Order: sequence, then structure tokens, then C-alpha cells
Amino acid sequence: MNQLRGTLKGVVTALGTPLDRNEDLHEKGMRKQIRMQLAAGVDGLLVLGSMGCMQMLKDEVFTEAVEVAIDEVRGAVPVIVGCGDTSTERTLARIRLAENYPLAGVALIPPFIFRFSQAELHEYFTGVASRTSLPVYPYDNPALTGHSLEAELVRELATHPNIVGLKASGDFLTFRRSAEHFRGSEFAVLSGHTTFFDLALKLGAVGIIEGLFALAPEYGVEIYRAFREGNPEGSAAAQRKLLRLREVVAYDSVFAGFTSAMNLRGVPGNFTPRPFAQPTERGRKQVESVMRGLELLD
Repeated sequence: MNQLRGTLKGVVTALGTPLDRNEDLHEKGMRKQIRMQLAAGVDGLLVLGSMGCMQMLKDEVFTEAVEVAIDEVRGAVPVIVGCGDTSTERTLARIRLAENYPLAGVALIPPFIFRFSQAELHEYFTGVASRTSLPVYPYDNPALTGHSLEAELVRELATHPNIVGLKASGDFLTFRRSAEHFRGSEFAVLSGHTTFFDLALKLGAVGIIEGLFALAPEYGVEIYRAFREGNPEGSAAAQRKLLRLREVVAYDSVFAGFTSAMNLRGVPGNFTPRPFAQPTERGRKQVESVMRGLELLD
């Protein structure tokens, strides 16, 4: 059994990927973003997930982002990397790059563009997991991939010794059945459902993964710690703040609003790879209003 199995839990920030004008990595922004997470007390980091726009970036940005993350974290918390691509071989090519670093695992969305059956998705995840030493976390995100991982498939995947958990951002029933089924086991079910992290923990999630934690990691820490302390009111109060913060990604475009918010929190770089709509001054002012209302700015 892989010694890293089951280590990812608690509050996991899905990092953005700050870029410069040439869409190369903005190293200063990447390092400052990570330091902000560690200072807040998060329990893990997801680099180059959907918030990190891995599929839109240059290959060299992928490698540099992983290098910088590992160097900045220095073993303080587990780091996993998004490697899911359009096919088994393309995903494995990404994983071969990731294998050069001391990672806690890889998060894999299903292959996208073409439609695949549950049986084909089973072959994809198990085929990849059998060809890498890095623990694998299937990432259920049908809004982006067009594929839903059914609860029955998740149970089958969990029997593979190198498939160690699920990042659930899709069908609520799949999440609930998986969380209840694997409660107390080594298989880690982590919720990516922004709107009900406090409830997801009650249902059995061992952790919460969210891109908005990059903006306010303290909210994720508050939600999780209050839950662990038996304080559901405190957890719900922090959840409401997160829902208010969610409004920032409604301005200009998801990543433009995120960029404005990160810049306002002192993290430089542009988190909006083209062709996404870029930040505007009007959008920035709207984002600033939300963040001032939440007292996230000095």
C-alpha cells in the first residue's frame, strides 16, 4: 500500500496560477499565494487544478508551477497536482513530469471533448493508476468535463490500491453515497461543493477543496475547525462568508474577478489566461466592494 494513502484531508486550497504578460509563470505571485495559505493554516494544496487552468497553460508553466510550489511548501503540507487531460496517454505524459517531485498525489479529471462510458472511465482511471507511483484522486467535475462519476464507479475505483480518494465537485447524490460509504475508511472523500462545505463535513467528507480559499484561506480554516470543535453555528457562519465571497467571480469573468480579488489581497499576477475576458476597472471596483464588505482588505 502506498504510504501516502489517506494523507489528504482537512482544508485544501486549489491554487490559481498567476501569469505575467507573456503568460509565463509569475513566480513572485505564486510564492506569495502559497505563503498566504500556509500562514492561514491550510492542510494541503492542489496545484494546477481547475482553478489553476492547467489545460490552458504552456507545458513549461506546468513544470515551473510544480517546482515553485514544492520549493515554497518545503514539506509543510501535502501537495497534489492536477494532471487530467484528454486521453490516457496525454494524462500519463503530465504525470511523468509530476513524478519528478515529492508529491502526495495527482488529481485527475475524466478525459474531455469526447464522451466515454462509465466502463471506459473505469479503464482510464485504473489504467493510469497502475502506471504511476503517485496516488490518484479522481476528480468528479461534470460541469467542465461533461462526465459524471457515478457512485458505483467510485466504489469500484476505490478497490484499486493506488486510487486513494475522490474530489467530488459533481452530482450531490454521488458525493453523499460516497461520503457515507467510505466514512471511517482509508479512502478519502473530499468535497469541492462551494455552497455547502459545512454540511458536506457532516455527511462524512474528510476534507474540503476550494479555489476561493486562495482568496480567503481563513474561511476554509474556520469552517473546518468549527466543525471539528462541534460548533455547527460557527461553521455555518464561515460558510455564509464564503458564499458572499463567491460573488467576486461574477464580475468580468470567473478568472478576471478572481484576479482582481487576488491582486487586491496583495498577490500579483494575472490568473486569467486568454481567451477569458480580462479584468476591467469597473469589475475591479465591484470586487473591491464585496471584499471590503467582508473586511478582507486593510
